[in-house]
Amino acid sequence: MADDKLQAITTKLDGTNYSYWSHVMKNFIMGKGMWNYVIGMTIRPVKSQETEVDVAKWDKENAQILTWFHNSVQTTIGMNFSKYSTSKQVWDYLKTMYLESNFAKQYELEMSIRSASQKYKSIQEFYNEMTTYWDQLALMEPSDLQLLDSYIKYREKQHLVQFLMALRDQFEPLRGAILHRSPLLSVDGAVRELIAEETRFKVAHGTPASQSVFATPRLLPTLSSHLFQVTGKPKPRFSMDECSFCHQKGHWKHACPKLLQPKGCSSGSPFAKPTFSGSRSSVAFSAPVSENDPSSNMQSMFEQFKSFMVANPNLSSQTSAMTTTQFGLSGSSSSGPGI
Repeated sequence: MADDKLQAITTKLDGTNYSYWSHVMKNFIMGKGMWNYVIGMTIRPVKSQETEVDVAKWDKENAQILTWFHNSVQTTIGMNFSKYSTSKQVWDYLKTMYLESNFAKQYELEMSIRSASQKYKSIQEFYNEMTTYWDQLALMEPSDLQLLDSYIKYREKQHLVQFLMALRDQFEPLRGAILHRSPLLSVDGAVRELIAEETRFKVAHGTPASQSVFATPRLLPTLSSHLFQVTGKPKPRFSMDECSFCHQKGHWKHACPKLLQPKGCSSGSPFAKPTFSGSRSSVAFSAPVSENDPSSNMQSMFEQFKSFMVANPNLSSQTSAMTTTQFGLSGSSSSGPGI
């Protein structure tokens, strides 16, 4: 920590933070018992043989305060202190320069309060931000106003309205309840209730309230994304009437002549004997499917869809329900009249 004989406070005056700087500096000097030097109540004794010790003490303590001023402001500001010999003169100069003519700073603070919004900040973070604005404005108020109880109550209500207006819509029910409370809560009391509501919301939803309000619901995975996750690479695309084995059009893989053709037959033969695997649903005919036969087309589509489902057992239950419906339709169309 720096020696307080050289530097009083860590905050440096930069021209925009005078209200806060002067408040901290005043408290520091009062803690050292030297505030009367700054306000001019302790004046320099007339130099004489009898007051020589008192004069030396006054010069020493006045120089100490001037050193604190120099080391607690930016160099460009401290360069203007050279024309002043007392701490009171420096203090009055700074007050005139940065407070009495600091209407632009007050305007900036008022605009910041009116444009403030909670957005994604927590209640505590947003309260700290608003408190910074309010405290800086309070330091600019005339000292006689701060002695009036009626003004203090009015300012507290104004702060409460400003804070509640800037909250997210998530807190609308509690905001309305606070505004209709009689008597009105203080800002600190309202913040305590809002923090409790924020905590309850987090526990109920398991996620931070600032995120859940604006969260976008996750969509169910599509068929293509599911295939990519299972295999690690996207599936190749085929036409609706293209065989995935020989890439010829007019049939699908389960009825591909090249797969159903028994050994020893000519590859150019358009027909092959049907093969049976033991169940009716797995019978595969190598005869070409007529494009004009609706029942044959329906049965072929169902067979390929069923093969796909067997290869991908993790698909959603909605797809399984659709498969059952499809099977019922294909069975009724293939059964024919009289069955």
